[in-house]
Amino acid sequence: MGMPTDVGIIDTMIGFPHHDMKAVYAFITKQTKDAQSKEEFTFPAEYMFKNVPEKALTEESDPIGVTIGEMDRWGIERGMIGVGQTGDQGDLALKRYPDRFIPSGSVDPNRGMDCVRDMVRWYETWGIRSVGCFPQVPTRRSPSTTRRCIPSTPSASSWASRSSAAPAFQDPA
Repeated sequence: MGMPTDVGIIDTMIGFPHHDMKAVYAFITKQTKDAQSKEEFTFPAEYMFKNVPEKALTEESDPIGVTIGEMDRWGIERGMIGVGQTGDQGDLALKRYPDRFIPSGSVDPNRGMDCVRDMVRWYETWGIRSVGCFPQVPTRRSPSTTRRCIPSTPSASSWASRSSAAPAFQDPA
């Protein structure tokens, strides 16, 4: 059985170019301990990632258009993007290209019930299809098994339980 030709590629981690990558990743960099990450790198863990496309695109005036162009160039039919605030890149991208992007939210388990309220707002506003959590990155680090994750997990899992898809936090819509 060969690779299917009638199924488009879905990229599950698309970001948009930013003019100031250092500012975008400041929430991670402020927690790093080494001087190189804090002072020399544009983004954390840069030593592991070489020739990052985003670095070459920092001066682009239309980050969403550039992203669509790159998606077309590489045969990516749809891409999952983060949403969170009205008027942010994710919001604007969904308005311009609703058939090309899949909205996703990211919760901070340290926020307790506020992250559940965020999930509801994101679903009502953008129809998020997934929720992610990276509990080791927020200012107050915590393992994913911490009690602080309890409020967000059942809410996300209730969507997953109605879904036949494999990802743990996928909405059935």
